[in-house]
Amino acid sequence: MRPIGILLFLFCAALYFTYGAANRNLGGGAAQKAGSVVYLSNTYQEKSLYAVSRELKEPGRKKVVMVFATWCGACKTAMPYYINLSNKLGAPFYALSIDQDTDKLEKYVEEQPQNKIRWVRLTNQCTGGSGCPGLASAFKSIGMQYRGATPTYAIFNGKGMVTHQNPAIAGIRCAVEGTCK
Repeated sequence: MRPIGILLFLFCAALYFTYGAANRNLGGGAAQKAGSVVYLSNTYQEKSLYAVSRELKEPGRKKVVMVFATWCGACKTAMPYYINLSNKLGAPFYALSIDQDTDKLEKYVEEQPQNKIRWVRLTNQCTGGSGCPGLASAFKSIGMQYRGATPTYAIFNGKGMVTHQNPAIAGIRCAVEGTCK
């Protein structure tokens, strides 16, 4: 191997072990603050809704949230549009999974095209659906209405408050840009 090839390999390996491996924090290790985590595409973290809510309520930029599940047909239909918006708009995008099957979720996330989404599997939640009152009350505590239906969308303003709830996927752009009428 040429010296340039060795340097390139070492650089790529360093990037992977610095950011890629750290980003797949599956519940262990040190807690990561929203501003210090480098979110790479096609990986997810496991966090409680409480931990995610602290990120969503941090002052600063608007944040876009989609609650989804891999078994949800409407979510699978909307996800390409959501990914496209995440790549075009400056706001942080979150995809909060209520999946219990981590293998299925990992495969689904890895199959998605390059994106800037912060993929999170919510931990300590029940399996979702309308028979999950604990999940609905947990979302209500952060200002979101969750009625057991996925996908569910919310826009958090720069002050950590929900300003738009369940906008159509097309309404996300104008909500983030502040051009909705």
